[in-house]
Amino acid sequence: IEALNQMVGAQHRRETLKDASGASMMDPKTQVSKIHNTSILDASMSTFEANLVHALTRQYTCEYGEKIANYLLKKEEQEDWRQYVLLARCQLQDGRTEEAKLNAARASNLCPNPRADIHNLLGVIARRTKELKEAMQHFEQAIEILPIDHRLYYNLAITCRDLGHTSKAQDVLDRALQIAPKYKKAKQLRKALKG
Repeated sequence: IEALNQMVGAQHRRETLKDASGASMMDPKTQVSKIHNTSILDASMSTFEANLVHALTRQYTCEYGEKIANYLLKKEEQEDWRQYVLLARCQLQDGRTEEAKLNAARASNLCPNPRADIHNLLGVIARRTKELKEAMQHFEQAIEILPIDHRLYYNLAITCRDLGHTSKAQDVLDRALQIAPKYKKAKQLRKALKG
């Protein structure tokens, strides 16, 4: 408040709005802004994609160019899910499991196709929150999508063990060791289950 009281009555020097790059300017006759010599009013009649290409290339594109721009924009939207996977992994490492669960679920919803890594992440998070049946479902879905990843079988085996399904855990470990015979974690777990 003290700073505002000092500013009362002060007049700040006004400068015209001008883009130093020269890309935009005000038409002195119509008082309508232009970008690359195209009136903003005219630009408003074009599609978003056409205006994006115009802003980058200083000229409007053909219909085919608009379709390419639209495809690239949609492709970028589809890749958004990866940000949520990375965020969920970081949050999981920091012990913020509830936030990790929300972001992994967002990634799953945004991703156009089911992915084993997302189901595995959801399974790991569910294990941490002691939701073992949910974890088991996610690991099983991950294996369905990517049946050659021995680590998915290991995660499922640990979950089965914790649920008391020892024989299923052993069967799952056998499958993991068929894929990766030297996988130490699976060998150790199988030994612990038999011992």
